[in-house]
Amino acid sequence: GEPGARLLVERLPGDEGAFVRRAYFDAIQGADVGGSLLVEQLRDERWIVVRNAATLLGNMKVTGAEAALMAVLGHPEERVRIAVARALLALGTPKGLRVLHAAILDASAEVRRSAAAAFGVPGSGPGGGRPETHRLTAALERERDEDVVLEMLASLGLLGSSAAVQRLVRIALPAPAGAIPSSERPAALQDSWMRVAALEALVRARGHYARNAVDSLLQDADPEVAAAARRLAPSVELR
Repeated sequence: GEPGARLLVERLPGDEGAFVRRAYFDAIQGADVGGSLLVEQLRDERWIVVRNAATLLGNMKVTGAEAALMAVLGHPEERVRIAVARALLALGTPKGLRVLHAAILDASAEVRRSAAAAFGVPGSGPGGGRPETHRLTAALERERDEDVVLEMLASLGLLGSSAAVQRLVRIALPAPAGAIPSSERPAALQDSWMRVAALEALVRARGHYARNAVDSLLQDADPEVAAAARRLAPSVELR
């Protein structure tokens, strides 16, 4: 019960080995006690304690910890912010996800990746609607971490708004010959992997409405993009 869980939580900070930490996490989660003890730990001065508590609250889906987690999303220790961002994403509460959207410019790439994923959760925008597409697309223009970019493109496909689709089309289609990269299409966005990811997100967003984009890329000069278009063509036909 709770006394045993409290003992495990108090012992946890000194055990930094991944295997040992996982054993403690499993035992605490198996105790099936409320999250009040862990919420208290979020106010601890030791970053390790806060990180562990945030991780457990996310794993245990303690939605009542939403406000306490949001309060430490700006923690100076990156590892704490990563754990908190992952926890808020796991809880999936509308308010928590909206706060997580604001972390899309965090200094940590892993925090930004979680924030990008939060944009793709239905109902996480103002009033339970779609998240603000322009906030995500603006962050995309300055992002240089490939994993974060891929998460951003996937969320644009899940958003499926008109603005999201337009941005995906601009990324997927080849730049005009001799065109100078603009603020809307920096040179990094012309990489094969990014064009393929944008095309996949576009098909996910619009199904058979993406057929024109897929057809236009079947003979693309970039072999990777052309191969992706051929791979996606059958799924577009079926929708």
